[in-house]
Amino acid sequence: MTLDKLRIGLDFDNTLARYDEVFAQSAKELGFLPIEFSGSKEFVKRELFKIPEGESKWQRLQGQVYGPAMDSAVLFSGATSFAIRARQRGHRLFIVSHKTRYGHQDETRTPLREKALQWMESKGFFDASIFGIHPSDVHFCDSREEKAKRIKNLKIDLFVDDLECVFEEKKFPPTRKILFRSPPSSSFEGVSCATWSEVSEEVLGTIEEDDCKALLNGVLDDEIKNVRPIRSGSNSKVFSFCNSVGKPYVLKLYPNQTVDKRPRLETEMKALANLISFGMTPKAIAFDRERNLSVLEFLPGGRPQEIGYEEVRQALSFVKILRELAAKTPKQFGLASEACLSAMEIERQIQTRLVNLQKVRHHELNTFLSYDFQPLLEKTLSWAKSLLADKANWNKQLPHEKRTLSPADFGFHNSIQDPSGQLKFIDLEYFGWDEPTKLIAEFMLHPGMNLNQECKDLWLEGCLSIFGAKDSSLPIRLRASTPLYALRWGLITLNPFLAKRSSTRGFSSSSADDKELAGQILKAKRLCSMAKPEFLPSYA
Repeated sequence: MTLDKLRIGLDFDNTLARYDEVFAQSAKELGFLPIEFSGSKEFVKRELFKIPEGESKWQRLQGQVYGPAMDSAVLFSGATSFAIRARQRGHRLFIVSHKTRYGHQDETRTPLREKALQWMESKGFFDASIFGIHPSDVHFCDSREEKAKRIKNLKIDLFVDDLECVFEEKKFPPTRKILFRSPPSSSFEGVSCATWSEVSEEVLGTIEEDDCKALLNGVLDDEIKNVRPIRSGSNSKVFSFCNSVGKPYVLKLYPNQTVDKRPRLETEMKALANLISFGMTPKAIAFDRERNLSVLEFLPGGRPQEIGYEEVRQALSFVKILRELAAKTPKQFGLASEACLSAMEIERQIQTRLVNLQKVRHHELNTFLSYDFQPLLEKTLSWAKSLLADKANWNKQLPHEKRTLSPADFGFHNSIQDPSGQLKFIDLEYFGWDEPTKLIAEFMLHPGMNLNQECKDLWLEGCLSIFGAKDSSLPIRLRASTPLYALRWGLITLNPFLAKRSSTRGFSSSSADDKELAGQILKAKRLCSMAKPEFLPSYA
C-alpha cells in the first residue's frame, strides 16, 4: 500500500542497526558465554537468563553493545534501499529511539546517543543522496512512554519497530504499525514484516523507474533512462536501462540478506571478475553492497529456443574454463550454494526438504510425499548405498583436488544466446566449489533444460572426458548420485507449497492456485521417475 507524502517513523536499535553478531561476541569477551557459542540477540538473552545474575549480566551486556561495541553493528539489509526509495517519493523519515544517555553498568560511561549518531553518519543517514535524514529528525527518549508521546507529537503516519510493546503503550497514537522481525501476538493490530524488503513492498509498493534511478544515483555517474523490468520473482529483480547516449545496461537487485544470508552479490562479483578474460560471462560494471545491487553488461539476445550439438558444445567449453580456473584459484572461493561433497550430504538435503514439506497441510501434497516419494527415496538410498559398497564411501567428503568450481545452477535456463548463436552464462550468485557429479547430473535433470537423449549423451561424454582422466571413481559416484539429485529436484519443484504456507494469504480456494500447485506435483512426479535406476544409462 502506497500513500503520498508520508511522515515515516523508524526505531533504531534492532530495526535499523543490527547487533546479532555483536551481542554474541561481546558476551563471550565478557566471559558470560563459552567461546564456541553462536546465536542471535534473542538466543544470547535466553542463555544469560538461565545463569545466576542473568538479568544483571544482560543489562551490562546491553551497555557494552550499544556503547563501546556500537561500531561493530551493521545496517540491516534492505534498509538503505528503503530509505532511498522513500526519499525520492517525497516521504520524510524520522528516527525515534528509546535510548538512555548512558548504558547500564557501563564502566566506560560511553555516551550512547552520541555513539549512535556517529554510527548513523558513517552509514549515510545524513547524506542527502542516501537516507537524507536531517539530524534534527533524530529523537532519543528516556522511556517507552516518552517515545510514544514523541511519535504522537511528530504526527507520524506509520512507525516501524521491532518491539510490539512499544505499540502497546497507552500514549501510542493511532498510527499504522509495522512490526519488524518479531512474531506478532494474536491481538496485534498492524502488519508484521520479516525484512526491509517486505517493509518496502508494504509501504512503497513495486519498484518503479524512478526508484531504479534513485538507487543508481551515486553508483553510476550518468543519466539513467528507459528502465524496463526483465525479471522479477523470488530471486533477484532485474531491469534493463540506458545511459545518456543510449547504451544499454542491466540493473540487478539481489535478495534481502536478513533471511537468506548467502552473500550473493559478493559471490557473483568475484566470479565475474575471475571469468571476464574468457568471454563467456557478462562484464560487471559497478556494484554497491549497502544497496545490494550490481550493474552488468547488457547481453543482446535471449534464452536458447532450441538445444542442439552447438549449444552443448559451448556449455562443455564453459565447464573446461571452470576446470582451468579451479587450478589457478584454489583458495579464492568458498563452497557453492548447497554444495554436495558427499553422498551423505545429498541425503541430508533431501531429508531436510522433505521434513519442511511434510509440515504443509495439503491433501494432494501429503499423499504424494507419503505414498510416492518416501517409498522411492528409501529404495533409491538402499540401491545407491549398495553401489558405493561401504559407509565410508557414503560419508567421505570429496578431496579438494577432485572438486570443481561450479555456478551451482548451471544450464541453458541461465544463459543468453546472441543472434550469431554464441552463448554467455549468467546468474553466478551461487558460485563456488562443488562435486563435479552435481554439476553433471543437475545439468541434465533441471526442469528448465528439456534435453533430448542425444544432447544428454554428448554432455555426459564431454564431462567424463573433462573430469574422468584424473578421477577414476567419478563414473560410479555419478551413477549412485544421479537418482538422488533427481529426488532432490523433485522436492525443489514443490517450493511453491512452502511459499504459500509462509505467506499471510496461505492456501486459497482459487482454481488458479489449485492448478498451479497440482502442476508442481506433476513436475515432481516426472523428476522422481528419473530416479529409478532402470531409466539411467550406465556410467561405470
